[in-house]
Amino acid sequence: MTVVRRILLVVVGILLVLDVAALAIVKFGTGPAPSDEKTKVAIWIDDKAHAEAAAKMLAEAGYPDTIHKPGERETFVEADFRVVMEASRKELLDPVATVLKKGGHKNLTFNKEGTELYYGGVYQTKAQAKKIASKLEKQEMLVFDVRPGQKKVMKKSFKVIIPEVPANYVSDVTAPVEAEYEVVNIEEYPLAPSEAAEEEASEEE
Repeated sequence: MTVVRRILLVVVGILLVLDVAALAIVKFGTGPAPSDEKTKVAIWIDDKAHAEAAAKMLAEAGYPDTIHKPGERETFVEADFRVVMEASRKELLDPVATVLKKGGHKNLTFNKEGTELYYGGVYQTKAQAKKIASKLEKQEMLVFDVRPGQKKVMKKSFKVIIPEVPANYVSDVTAPVEAEYEVVNIEEYPLAPSEAAEEEASEEE
């Protein structure tokens, strides 16, 4: 290999390194421009101290109008328990129902597809349902599962509100909060242009 060729290869290598570095700066250093579309963001955190700290973090990150306040969020809890046996097809459950009926058990129902056999009705607590399932296993040597349903309830929580964020910045803004605190939900409310203008006007005042 000639000296000139070696020098040429070194120069090309340096240019490639500089090109990669330049691309990295463009990709990671500048980031996208803020979108004209604005969004109001609400971050739900159940712990009061954490909600206060999250609001402070966001204020220091460039969103000084961030506030936190108590509220109630919708969630679901286990309720309405069923004692159930499941199979891939009804033909496998029919003999089980027959054995139970012969043993004097009457309150038996199938789901629409016939793949689930329910014993009894709806039990308010898991303990009640487990007691029934345990009794069936001891008396009839049949294993039933206890399956919970769901009930919607309102739970006390705290809402950290950022009045206005560029729509394409929402995930970048909320990610540090999610990494630091236990966030249970994030809600986004796109702002109409008139609403965004009102937010800006109130900030100027």
